[in-house]
Amino acid sequence: MAESPIGVVVSSRRNGPWAELTLVLTPQELDQGKRLLLGELVRVSSGGKDYVGMVLDGYYEPVGRSDPTYTLALAHINQVDLEKEDPWARKEVNFYHHRIVLLGRVVQGGLFAPSTRLLPPVVEARVYRMTEEELQRLLAAEVRTSGSVKAEGKRRYAFGHLAYGLEEGGEYPEVVKEVDPALFVGRRTANFGKTGFGKSNENKVILTLLAHAFPRVGMLILDQNAEYLLQTEATTSPGLAQAFKALGIRGRIRFYTAREEAWARRLKEHLGTEWREYVEVLPLKVDFYHFPELAVALAYQRRRLQGAEPPQYLENAFYTLSCCILRP
Repeated sequence: MAESPIGVVVSSRRNGPWAELTLVLTPQELDQGKRLLLGELVRVSSGGKDYVGMVLDGYYEPVGRSDPTYTLALAHINQVDLEKEDPWARKEVNFYHHRIVLLGRVVQGGLFAPSTRLLPPVVEARVYRMTEEELQRLLAAEVRTSGSVKAEGKRRYAFGHLAYGLEEGGEYPEVVKEVDPALFVGRRTANFGKTGFGKSNENKVILTLLAHAFPRVGMLILDQNAEYLLQTEATTSPGLAQAFKALGIRGRIRFYTAREEAWARRLKEHLGTEWREYVEVLPLKVDFYHFPELAVALAYQRRRLQGAEPPQYLENAFYTLSCCILRP
């Protein structure tokens, strides 16, 4: 654990469902490199308990005066270099504030209890930077759920390491997040995030882990732009076909396309002459002879989308076939 706390907690309040603290760093602490990164995870101690906090925001704000304009203007009247010639003005104005939200705390058994219903008292709360050991325990923790969950044999794979963006000093290669692929078998999982945050790459890693750990689990991937099949840009992770080849996972991908020859050339270019061992390319066609209900439904819905009334024979066929399909 960190030897001494950083900054001083000056406020504790509720913000919606969360508990938030405001931490103030002095100019001296900033000079010592104690500035926190946005998104950084910290340890908040209060009442004999340790909570996990995350830095949401950072901003400069004076402490002695509500408005720094007077102090800065007065310092600049006769001084050219404010930092060197008038350090007192700099100290008065240059206080760094952090908004820190309490995410929860790690409890017994390596479980993580999200959120907190307690507001830490201002005079008791202390904020510490987390060590790599603390960060590793946090990433290894599992979210505590209500009810009893039957323990099963787990297989763990390294999913990635902790990094606060691309900021220098914000990467922890030794703090590894492990994941159990069984969490995604027979369950519904949603992946939310802003554009450019790596959702597609993360999904490809999950699918590759599933294919490697569970050879008999089937996967249906709807990929309109073939983003998941191949990746040729150096800034993104490999496509599933490339990852499966590297791991020796054969015969797990069927790719439907209306441009079979073009994609056969691309797959040969990136996977070599043995690409057919990993990807089966099939024509994207519908056999209306074997599935007449699809032809009727397509014609019916096309009329409706065009704003026209379907003819009586088409409407009768549509509802007749629908009843037949739905009949047990």
